[in-house]
Amino acid sequence: MIFNRLTGLDLGPPPSFLIADNIKSADAPVRYPFLWNAPRQDKTQWPGFADNGNDILGLARNLGEVYGVFALYQPTTTGLYINYLNNNSANFDGLGRLEDLIKQIGPPRWPWQIDANLAAQGEAVYSRKGSCADCHGVAPGKTRFLLQQTWLTRVQNVGTDTREYDVLAWTAKTGALEGSYIPLVTEPLKPTDQAFNILANSVIGSIAEHYLIGGGAFLEAKQGPANPNAHAPLQLPGRLPQALRDLEGAFRPPTSLKQGFSPNVLTGAEAAPTPGSYESRVLQGIWAAAPYLHNGSVPTLAELLKKPADRVKTFKIGPAYDIVNVGLAVDQTQLDYALETGCSDIHSGNSNCGHDFGTDLSDQEKKALLEYLKTL
Repeated sequence: MIFNRLTGLDLGPPPSFLIADNIKSADAPVRYPFLWNAPRQDKTQWPGFADNGNDILGLARNLGEVYGVFALYQPTTTGLYINYLNNNSANFDGLGRLEDLIKQIGPPRWPWQIDANLAAQGEAVYSRKGSCADCHGVAPGKTRFLLQQTWLTRVQNVGTDTREYDVLAWTAKTGALEGSYIPLVTEPLKPTDQAFNILANSVIGSIAEHYLIGGGAFLEAKQGPANPNAHAPLQLPGRLPQALRDLEGAFRPPTSLKQGFSPNVLTGAEAAPTPGSYESRVLQGIWAAAPYLHNGSVPTLAELLKKPADRVKTFKIGPAYDIVNVGLAVDQTQLDYALETGCSDIHSGNSNCGHDFGTDLSDQEKKALLEYLKTL
């Protein structure tokens, strides 16, 4: 949907700014990730393509989302430079303040009774070598600008649905941004390029231009004063200023996009995970994040501990909660919608295949593990 909104409705010729050919069927469902850990991860977005963990990277994450929903964004070119802030309604300082509020949320506490002895048994299962903590435990991640410490976010292929990852390879006409690039960060956009590259160009270019022409309270307070001699439209004679340097990793291309994008040419791109890989988030507050897997295809944690072939193939969506199986209750009364899943096609968008971990535990071990996960 972000690709459709940005490339289809913003970059064409006035007065409509429409490029109808860039709009495609949005058929790669993903569940909204929970927010309370978002600022602390060292990577974000389900395919893990975005560096994360400080204010400037948080701004890149939030600005990309704003462009994908309701922001007015109509960049123009003089033939030499791109003006990313022309008719740009993004509130950079407001996005910074919202990120500060997210940092204060913290994971929600389980509101019902917990069996402490059973949870202690579950903690031993969770911490066992080769078990949950290896991928989802709290561990130090990359240290970002201004020595901000993050949590390690592992990105790996566990055999789940690939559709969201596949959509990242979509191409689109670049319209008003044709030929634009961020020096020493991205390559010039071709007439038709990957939508991923167009988004990267738009977000990094907008933040750089905003900073270089004055920066506003957000960047000045957090990253140091802006360049008082800079002027619009954007022109970068060399590498991004130090305060913006982490943006070089804000859009690291997944493996399938490597041929069309050249980020981080100075620092060297990190080794990319295999196609179909997604982030393994830290599990604090996981009890409140149903349904599970990146595409929301498994209703409860108890179902996730079953073999994929044994998981339910249809379940109702709604707010009713199952405190035993930890997730969506079978009976929902507020909504009349049932999600159809299955494990016949991992490219479908709604596949509940993969993440075959913990499925061989005994029934007692599974029960104990679920009790412990309620405490995180």
